[in-house]
Amino acid sequence: MKDIYFSTESFICIGLEAALFVGLPVILALVWRKKTHSPLKPMITGAVTFLLFALVLKAVPVYLLMGMDSSVSRAINGDPLLYGAVAGILAGIFEETGRLLAFKTVLKKNDNKQTSITYGIGHGGIECLYIGLSVLSFITIGMIVNEQGIAALSEGMTADQTETMITQIRDFAGINAGTVFAAVIERASAVMLHIGLSIMVFASVHNKKQWYLYPVAILLHTLVDFSVVALRNVMNIYLIEALFIMEATIILVCVYKLIYRADKSVVRS
Repeated sequence: MKDIYFSTESFICIGLEAALFVGLPVILALVWRKKTHSPLKPMITGAVTFLLFALVLKAVPVYLLMGMDSSVSRAINGDPLLYGAVAGILAGIFEETGRLLAFKTVLKKNDNKQTSITYGIGHGGIECLYIGLSVLSFITIGMIVNEQGIAALSEGMTADQTETMITQIRDFAGINAGTVFAAVIERASAVMLHIGLSIMVFASVHNKKQWYLYPVAILLHTLVDFSVVALRNVMNIYLIEALFIMEATIILVCVYKLIYRADKSVVRS
């Protein structure tokens, strides 16, 4: 623990990563709006839906299954495969159900197929912004570690919590231009994934023959999250990110070609 130190380069890279995480969705939203003149309602709805379903509602079963001290949580947290499966299933169910309900209620009259992409930008973009702000907090954490050491942050934590915190802090203390670049590409891929899944769920709502795309979206979301979480202890982080980028790209390209382009909904400009 004593060898953890945040250099000037670390602080600069953390600030750069946070700025890019915030700037990425903002630039994407502005470019998409300029190109399509799409209304802001679907984008705002996507952002609010993510906050409600992914951060608030999902937090309840996450705490019950993995947060509180019980035989169930100990079993899940002690098995990387089981942990990845549970985390993936919860993310898939809550986020895709959030999309489904948003398209069926708030965006019921927004039947233009561009709505699916606009929504996906809002959903994935707010996640990117949220993570960017979380990254920014490590500047303060780094200052505390440099001045007072890890002990100043680990007081009152369990051994497992302290170990997790130390791992995160050590990762940010060792951040460099290469890891910043990899993280930004990974976040861009996450936004791509959210756009692809949004197109699928939108199609399931507006085309009765494609109802099955909603459960398929849950399955794909689950599998992607499972692969990333379950492999993090047995595979190099760069290989995991490469796998995630590949998965997100394949899903978006296939969904765009097979579903979005085939949708005959009127595209208004």
